[in-house]
Parts: sequence; structure tokens; C-alpha cells
Amino acid sequence: SSLNPEFRLEEKDEAMRKALGEYALSLQYGLASYTDPQGPTRLLQRLLTLYGGTPVARKQLLLAFSMLPGEMQPKALIGQCKDQLDAEPQFQESISGGIVLQEMLKSVEENLDEHNLPWLLHSSTPLNFSPGTSGYYIPYNQVPRSHQFLLQDPKEKAASPVTRERRLNAVIYAVFAVAGLAGCTTTHGVLVPLDVVKTRLQTNPNMYPNLIEGAAKIYKEEGASALLLGAGATVVGYSWYGLTVYPGYELLKRELLSLAGEAYAEAFHVPLVLLAGALATVVACIGVTPAETARIRIVARPDYADSFIDTLKRIAKEEGVASLFQGFGPLAARQVLFGMMKFFIFDSFADEIFRIFPSLTDTSSSQLFVSFLAGAVAGLAASVVSQPADTILSKMKQGGGISFVDAFRQLVEEFGLAGLYLGLPSRILWATPIIAGQFFLYDLLKNAFQVASEDLNLFFDVLSTPADFIITHY
Repeated sequence: SSLNPEFRLEEKDEAMRKALGEYALSLQYGLASYTDPQGPTRLLQRLLTLYGGTPVARKQLLLAFSMLPGEMQPKALIGQCKDQLDAEPQFQESISGGIVLQEMLKSVEENLDEHNLPWLLHSSTPLNFSPGTSGYYIPYNQVPRSHQFLLQDPKEKAASPVTRERRLNAVIYAVFAVAGLAGCTTTHGVLVPLDVVKTRLQTNPNMYPNLIEGAAKIYKEEGASALLLGAGATVVGYSWYGLTVYPGYELLKRELLSLAGEAYAEAFHVPLVLLAGALATVVACIGVTPAETARIRIVARPDYADSFIDTLKRIAKEEGVASLFQGFGPLAARQVLFGMMKFFIFDSFADEIFRIFPSLTDTSSSQLFVSFLAGAVAGLAASVVSQPADTILSKMKQGGGISFVDAFRQLVEEFGLAGLYLGLPSRILWATPIIAGQFFLYDLLKNAFQVASEDLNLFFDVLSTPADFIITHY
């Protein structure tokens, strides 16, 4: 099978029970039209028609229906088919772990493989009749230890049927990009005043003791327009950031998990997701760096130039074009740490909320609420992790391009290690609503364009004809 070979026996049992639970829910989807008293008989006849082309297949179907409560079993049809099998020459075909009925896979090999479905019982498994319960049953003690999970109640082990995400094309990734752009530019644009105060706190901590007093001082001495310093640079930089980091993360996460394979993707899910966030952020930083260089210069020295473009021109003229990218290393360090934590915590926290409160998946509004809440938690945690790099970057740009080491040394000498966290409260206050808003808007637009997770899922329907083996609605 595709289970991680390092799994302990208990972990294998848990994984296989979960797979069986998903398979059971897939069966449940197709049972809606078989709820009348004759439903089980009609269902078994349907499955025998679809998949009962060999004695092995028919035996597997009889074993499956023997797991129903006695009063629900199509006993007459099971008995008739069992008598026919007993009368046939002993068949020797073996069904081993991980191999499923070939009739079920012929036309869908490109969509599902044998690892998507749980193991089957061996074709030699006995099927007994109990007069006491008036039904058929499988002797538990005659089933191999590796397959006993099939006879255990799986209903608590699955939250959804067997699913597979459909292949994503360039159009879907383009929608991710537009959604990311809208989320980033909107949230960063709205919070420019807070970003101005945060930057002043980092570059001139003696002049601006805290967020509220800093904002009041800037407004009183420089006017309301000073609180919008660097707005143009912010919009340009974070337009690029949103346009690249969100689709980049979506693509890289899927590619890395796919390359790892099913078993190792689960075992190493955390580092692979962190790596996807890091790589996507590095690409995004290429465009953000010159915009961020200009923004910090504008905020720290309002009289430096008249506009964002003029700031870029003056820096390039006086310090060289390369100086616009001088902060790439610290910016990437800050943003990579921030991006890794942001995406990982958002995904993990949202998944955990949905696991604890599954009813929150029922409506779009409740899902968006979870997106906003998980985004806020992700923004807070990412701020704490990346704050030292953010403070050093601001110090570098304030000093007209001093080195990373020099900026670090000056901060530590003047303020101690606490100097690396100058402006942390204001950054938390800044990042928490920004990231919450980003993920809220991102998921809102994904829902609007029908590329949210539930829109991309394909569901396994065992009762369809092979041509319709995968369905798109549940």
C-alpha cells in the first residue's frame, strides 16, 4: 500500500480505518435512491451488474453486504450468489493489500489509482450464516490482522468521502493571483497610516515613544498627509506581492506534496508547507524590495523627494540601482519568516477549527469567518517571528544603506536585545488586521469565482457507471 513504511501498527490501523470511513461515506452518497425496503437488493443487483464480472468481484460484494445489519441484508440474493460461487471451481485469484477491482478502475486510471481506496478482504474469506441474527457475517478471528480494521465501525474516522482535487490550470492560478492582488493592495492601502507610525517608531524610537503618541505627534507637526507617506510605494509593492505569493504558494504546495508521494507528503507535511511558503515569498520579494526601499526612505525622510518615482530615481542616481535591492536579503529574511508562518498557521489553524466545529463548513459566511479568524492568528504569530528582521531592515534604510551587521550592532548596543523588537506592539496591531483581511478577501474572491477548496474537489461515487466514476458535487 501507499502507507508510510515507518508507521507503527497502531498508526496503520488508524490510517486504514480513516480510509475505510471515507469509502463508506462515498457509498453513502450513492445510497440516497436505495432507502426503501427493497433498496439493498436493488443496490446489490446494481453493483453486480457494474462490477461483478468475475467470481472474485462477486465474492467481494457479498462480503461487503454481509457487514450490513441482518434486517437490512438482501439475504435471498446473497444466498443465491453464494450458492453459485460455491458451485464454481475453486478460484485462485488473490486480492492483496492495495489492489482493488480492476473493473472499477479501467476508465478512471488517470483520476484514481489503487492507493485511493482501502484494502479488500481476501477472496477466500469465509461468509457464514447466523440463524440467530438471520443474517450473514464474516468470522472476525478468520480475518488476517492486517485486514481486521475492515470489520470495525469507521463512522467516527471520516469527515468526508474519498476525494481528489481536480487538476488546476492556468486560469485557476490566474484567479488566485487576482484574488491575492486584491487582498494585499486593499489591506495594505487601508493601513498605510499605521505603517507610517510603525516605521517611525523603529527608525526614531526616542521621538515616538508609542503608537498613539507617535500618531498624534506626526499629525500635529506634519499634518494628516504625513500619515499617508509612502502610500504609492505600498500599493505598487504589495500589488506585486499579492500577485505572486498567493498563486505561488498554491502551486508550490501542491507540487512539493505531489513530488513527495502520498505517504511522505503526510509524514513531512509541515516542512513541505513551510518550504512552499518560503519559496513563494522569495519570488515575491524581488518586486517588493525596491518599493519597500523607497517607502521607508519616504517615511523616515519626508523631504527626500516629491513622489515615489522621484524617490526611486534619486536613490538610483545617488547610490546606484543596486542600492534599490540592497535590502533584498533582510527583506527576504523578514518576509520569508513571515510568509512561512503566515501560510502554515493559517492552514493549520483553519483546519483545526473545521475539525472541532465541522458545522462551520456548512455556509460560505461561516467559512469566511474562520478565514478571518485564522488569518488574524497567523498575522500575530508571524509578526513575532519576523520582527527582528523587520527592525534591522528599517534601521538599514534609515542610515542610508548601512549593512545588516552594522544595523544589528547599533540596535543591540543602544537598546540591548530588546532593540530587535522595537515597534512589536504596533507591528502586531498592523499585521493582525492586514493578514486577517487578506485571507478574508482572498477566500471571498475564490468563492465568488468558484475556485474555493470545495469547488475544486471531485468525489468518488461507486454507484456511477465507470465513465462517471468521479463526480463534482457532494
